[in-house]
Amino acid sequence: SAYIANLDAPSSAKAGSTVTATLTATSYIQNWDDYSIIWGLAPDYMDCGDIVCVGRQISYTALYPDNEPPLGNFTVDVPIPDSFSPGNYKLVAAIPYLVGVS
Repeated sequence: SAYIANLDAPSSAKAGSTVTATLTATSYIQNWDDYSIIWGLAPDYMDCGDIVCVGRQISYTALYPDNEPPLGNFTVDVPIPDSFSPGNYKLVAAIPYLVGVS
C-alpha cells in the first residue's frame, strides 16, 4: 500500500488565493492507510519539534477510503483564507494514518 512521503508547494501565496500542493505517495511493505490531510498555516517562527502542530487550520482533505492517493505525484488545491495578514508562514500538512494489520 502507499503512504504520503513528500509535500511540495509554491514558495509564496497571497491571502484569498488558492495554492496547488503536490504530494508524493510511495509504496510501503505493510498495510498503510492515510486517512486525511489537515492543512494549516503556521507562522515561520513556530517550531514544534517532534510534536505535531499545524498552526491555524485552513482546510481538510479526506483520503480514506474513497480518495486514496495513487502511487506517484498528485495535487491538492489548498485555499488560503483572506483573513491572513502578510508575513512568513509555513504550509503544514498533518496526515493521520494507520499502519500494519487492521
